[in-house]
Amino acid sequence: MAKDTLRSGQLITTFGPGSLIDLPNTAVILGGLDDWYYKNGDIPYIEESRLLNALKRQLPNNPPKALRSPPPAADNNTTEFDPNVVAWEFPEWFVVQKAENLKQGGKRRRMVHKTQLDGRRFRDDSGKLQSVVPIRFVRSCKKGHVDDIDWKAFVHETSDCNCLLPMWIEERGTSGTLADTWIVCGCEKERSMAQAARDKTNSLGFCNGRRPWLGAASYESCREHSKLLVRSASNAYFPQIASVISIPDGGGELVELVGKLWEKGLKTTQDNVPISVLRNIPAIGDALKNHSDDEVSAA
Repeated sequence: MAKDTLRSGQLITTFGPGSLIDLPNTAVILGGLDDWYYKNGDIPYIEESRLLNALKRQLPNNPPKALRSPPPAADNNTTEFDPNVVAWEFPEWFVVQKAENLKQGGKRRRMVHKTQLDGRRFRDDSGKLQSVVPIRFVRSCKKGHVDDIDWKAFVHETSDCNCLLPMWIEERGTSGTLADTWIVCGCEKERSMAQAARDKTNSLGFCNGRRPWLGAASYESCREHSKLLVRSASNAYFPQIASVISIPDGGGELVELVGKLWEKGLKTTQDNVPISVLRNIPAIGDALKNHSDDEVSAA
């Protein structure tokens, strides 16, 4: 059976650092370049001066020093996926898959934080373990920060909330729209997710500058308004792509020299005649005296 993997090209486009990825039992955010590991430190650098210079002009305060390819998955000949790119678990809020029917129609599911999980499942009030899925709503800001929604603050409409009662997410219709989706607390406070999508109300509070793709405790100063983000939506992540037209330099002086000597006898290397033998031809030996056999062979 084939393993679920990402192609190298996807790591610099669709699933680059900071992108949100759903996995079978959880969800993750792809780590930054500090968490890309190469076997034995063997980094595959890319020589493309035009692109590197273009990036240096765009990033004058923190110019890149080199270009490199994403690391491949470790080939350990096992059925387990052993990636060399770190992904951090995100979000940290989950929804219990088992639903309860509402009297007025619709369903509700318990919301739980990862600290309430027993392994990968939630132990309900009867002691049974219930499967959970990551909640589909998070918050972000225009500077690119992303974090879990402060659900207690959202449903109680205040950040100074000491309520410890459980919360549920209710679907009061069949459309799955934000207007039909409600967050309900055990204290009977409730709020529609449609309000979370209204930018002017700042219902999700101010951004705290969290950058989970750099680790669990990576924050920077930010006071932008938080905005609702649906993890699975196509607008949740956009890479910043820079490109140039790559023009080969032709191989250099030695390649030109080999071309000139080709019809003078150097082409017999195609018949497995060693370059060391061809050096006995004066025109070839004199021209190649400053180049080793390996260099000439590569050219």
